[in-house]
Amino acid sequence: MPRRFVDTNIIIYAAGGEHPLKASCVAVLRWVAQGTWEGVTSAEVLQELLYLMDRRNQRDVGIAMAREVLAIMTVLPVTAADVQQAMTFMEGVPALMPYDALHAAVMQGAGITEIISADKHFDAVPGIRRLDPAALRAAGTEDGA
Repeated sequence: MPRRFVDTNIIIYAAGGEHPLKASCVAVLRWVAQGTWEGVTSAEVLQELLYLMDRRNQRDVGIAMAREVLAIMTVLPVTAADVQQAMTFMEGVPALMPYDALHAAVMQGAGITEIISADKHFDAVPGIRRLDPAALRAAGTEDGA
């Protein structure tokens, strides 16, 4: 079963209001919950989710989504080595935001090469293959082929 890192935006779009990516992101989380893929994320993704939902005055929604993620995904810790690698990614990919650099570093440390994300800047990160949620759903495939 493929291990795939699930980016924060997948959870946010799935939990949020009407958006062109909502249905695709809901499908991704359903595939993870059904065991089609092993969904992996990090403690930083959960922090980012809780922070963003709190800023939107939707704290309860954020907490509920974080609990759902904890129930269906492996959540990796963030280490000092991950922070060091994130800085290296930031130096090499200037468009990469610090939290996304940290996601990429956590992935690398865990040996995960695929991320499900709507963020195209992951395409520039060496060793990472981004799977676009809309493309996955449009292809009608859960395997990312």
